This record gives sequence, structure tokens and C-alpha cells, in this order.
Amino acid sequence: MTQQEAVYKFMPLLNAFGHFFKKKTTVLARPAVAGERIDTITADGKETTNVAKEGDFVVQNNTEAKEQYILSGEKMKSRYEILEAHKSGWVIYKATGLVRAIEFNSAILDLPEQMEFEASWGENMVLKEGDLICAPLPTQNEIYRIARKEFNETYDWDSAPARAMVINENGEVGVFRYLNFGEDGADGTSGKILHWMKPLSIKTTTDVRQWAQFKALFRKPGRHYETL
Repeated sequence: MTQQEAVYKFMPLLNAFGHFFKKKTTVLARPAVAGERIDTITADGKETTNVAKEGDFVVQNNTEAKEQYILSGEKMKSRYEILEAHKSGWVIYKATGLVRAIEFNSAILDLPEQMEFEASWGENMVLKEGDLICAPLPTQNEIYRIARKEFNETYDWDSAPARAMVINENGEVGVFRYLNFGEDGADGTSGKILHWMKPLSIKTTTDVRQWAQFKALFRKPGRHYETL
């Protein structure tokens, strides 16, 4: 799957049902050496690889795996701010940007439980069941994967979407708008149905065959959906 195909397939779902997340941990970063090759190794194995260009940075996440990756100078400037120097010779940065993310559910998307797609820099990136499919805000100009374990270690909820999907006994899909938000976002207990649609009338993507299962893409266990 190319990056363009990944954007075409996943971006409509992110826009409709993706949650906003913010990075809760700092990172270490240093200027990259042009031509330097960095393999990103998470707890579940190799994620991707990238070769640095002039002006790029090598970033190391504050996780158990301490995975490293390359960011362009432009992305580094827009997503992080300097905090202080580190004794290792690297620099500590704080994340300033947000991501929109949904969980990868292969059954709903009719895709293999483990697959690869092309990252924005042209190398393959692995995607496994339960990983997070992400797009940076506000640009949303690329799709990338964050492994589930590393995502849990580094990201927190920023907000819940104002909309969700609800399913009635007839298999109709309703767009549910939350009216109240709890400490961790919308609690799914107070709101109103904006309108009902037959499952196949939804045009978010043509690849989701079982619309009644669509709720799994946006739900937080026990919270973000209702079955009426």
C-alpha cells in the first residue's frame, strides 16, 4: 500500500471518528548526519527505516524500547520545543503538537492483521492489529503507525470527538452528538441522535463492509458508544 493509498483509505476514518491525542513525555533529539541510517525498533520488532538528509534530526522516544526515528527540521520545529540540554549530549524537547488516531482493526477494514504501507519518506512501515493509525495535526498530510505499547507509553487523550456512531435493532446507523463531556471526554450517556442512515448509505469509505461493527473504530471500552 502506497502512502497515497493509505491516506485515501484511512484519512476519512480519522476525520470522522479519530480521537485527539497529545504526547505526554519528552524526547531526546540531536542533529542527524546526512546519510545516517536509522532503524526504528519498537518492543515488537522493526517498524521502519529512514536515511537522514541535511537538516534532519534523530529523535529518541522516552519509552522502554527507546526507539529512534528521523524527523525533518521543519517537522521538528512544528512539533517540538527545546527544554534543556541533556548530559548525553542530546537535547530534551517537549512535544507541542497533537495527533488524530484510530485503532487498526483488520476485520473491519478487510485487511491482514499484519501488513506494510509506504511511509511519507518512501520506506515501508509495518502495521499490526491493535496499533494506532495516526495523522499529525493540524496538517494531516501523512499517515503513520505508532505501535500500541509505545503509544500507551507516550500519548494521552486530549479530547474525544463530538460525534460517534450508534446502532439500533434494525441495523441502522445513527450519528450521535455528545452534549456533555466528562473528565476523560464524552461519556456516551448524554446526547442526541442527529439523524439515522441505512448502513450502506454511509460514504465515509467503500472498504468497510460491516457498518454495524464500525463502532469499534472509535470506541473507548465501555465509554464511547451506545447500542440503542
